[in-house]
Amino acid sequence: MPLTSRPDGLKFDPESGVLFAPRARVTPDENQPRKHFPAADLRELRISIDAVRETDGGLGKTGFDMPFLCRWEPGSLDGKGNPTKSSKLIIEDGERRWRATDESYPLIPLIIKNDSSQEAWDVALRSSLQKKLLTPLEEGNAFAARMKATGEGTYRTARHYGVSEGFLKNRVYLRDCPPDVQDMVNRHSDTMSHALAFRAAGSKLPAADRKELIQKVLSGMSLVALKEEIQERIAAHEFKSQSRQAPDAHTQSRQKQAAITGSAPVSRGKQVTATTPRDAKAEVETLVVEITGKIIALESFVDSVDQKYFREKVLPNVRRWQQTLDSISKKSK
Repeated sequence: MPLTSRPDGLKFDPESGVLFAPRARVTPDENQPRKHFPAADLRELRISIDAVRETDGGLGKTGFDMPFLCRWEPGSLDGKGNPTKSSKLIIEDGERRWRATDESYPLIPLIIKNDSSQEAWDVALRSSLQKKLLTPLEEGNAFAARMKATGEGTYRTARHYGVSEGFLKNRVYLRDCPPDVQDMVNRHSDTMSHALAFRAAGSKLPAADRKELIQKVLSGMSLVALKEEIQERIAAHEFKSQSRQAPDAHTQSRQKQAAITGSAPVSRGKQVTATTPRDAKAEVETLVVEITGKIIALESFVDSVDQKYFREKVLPNVRRWQQTLDSISKKSK
């Protein structure tokens, strides 16, 4: 049956109910949830579409075996809200096919829906979820946008789309993760639980450590092992930071003495001379107790801090302490 022309410039097939529009009048929805279209997937789809056109031609010999689902772009309608020959059509379903082809496919078969943009967005999200076309981050952004627009919580939103609340929460939480963690999950969706471990660590885990651990995760590191190493690295950095900021036992002792006497504290490394033998004995006893406590505290960190850091930063100081103790031992003989 021949196609008939419409006032809006589209062609209509009365038998199938399908419309045909020039490609130039059809455009993707910039607000649709899906943003990522892998080039390899589009190439495979193009091969399939080409095969259809070469055999039976598809709908109206356009090469497409199914019509696109579209709606009129509101801003392109006339003053009465009616489409004209220059009005644009927005794709609700079929953007992958549109992106997989080019101007060599000049005619697009379609069916027009009159949904509002919000309803169309919702339909597109449902379709993409069912077809598993979205990346985890795209899903998280879409769920968050839906909750913001409707005011609904995670439970009602999850039920609306037929997913578990945990599934929805994980994807929304992914939005809080650093970009390199998001990229890890987008490429390997089975690392979602690992991503949440990075999220829990937050800024306590430096970017360099996170980058190194991401590579370990991609090489097969378990979630339990990742959590343990994150804790160890955070503890090592906190210990290092405290070591830089906190004064040592000797300095603390001199600061306390200065606060009592009103004199300036003696800097670390300067010779301290007690006023009397009794004062010297008391000071030595205080220092021994403080140093012993610090050494015991340091020993408790040995198994929890990064071993490379311990070997490079801590052991050299320990060896210097040993040399000093040897010197003290010789003086006492």
